[in-house]
Amino acid sequence: ITVHEISEAAEDFHARFDATSREYHYFVHFKKDPFCEKFSYRLRYTLDINKMNEAAKHLYGEHDFSCFEKTGGNNATSICNVTHAEWKTYEPDHIKLMGYPCEEGDYIVFTIRANRFLRNMVRAVVGSLIEVGRGKKEPVWIKHLIEEGTRSDAGSSVPGNALFFSGAEYK
Repeated sequence: ITVHEISEAAEDFHARFDATSREYHYFVHFKKDPFCEKFSYRLRYTLDINKMNEAAKHLYGEHDFSCFEKTGGNNATSICNVTHAEWKTYEPDHIKLMGYPCEEGDYIVFTIRANRFLRNMVRAVVGSLIEVGRGKKEPVWIKHLIEEGTRSDAGSSVPGNALFFSGAEYK
């Protein structure tokens, strides 16, 4: 954790519960890279990022996301409002600095932003989107999951080592 700024807050301020928006990144790579293994999920098969982004559009808006929630959660509600969900390719800094060969799409990152998240939600969403990217499911499957699916209908949760909280916004 790095502190970039300190400012005075109200005495009843709560960093977790007063946030109006939160953002996470999930990193995936496709070729052997010892510098990424600890912080990114390595896949040995290709993904269709366009289909994954098409599927991710079904996440937008206010929905009951219980199909992506770890069972046994004690949330009062499973309703969240997703305002951003997108896969992008990127080139890690060590590749740029060292001049290692890198092709477009060797490294991808999923960014998701919402007013709140359920326990295990992002990892389950990513696992489900990977099912779409592999061609095992169609993009509209995500819509059906949200509308009537259960946790057992959704994709497997991906490993937690590649998931990073990237920020929160407050009033």
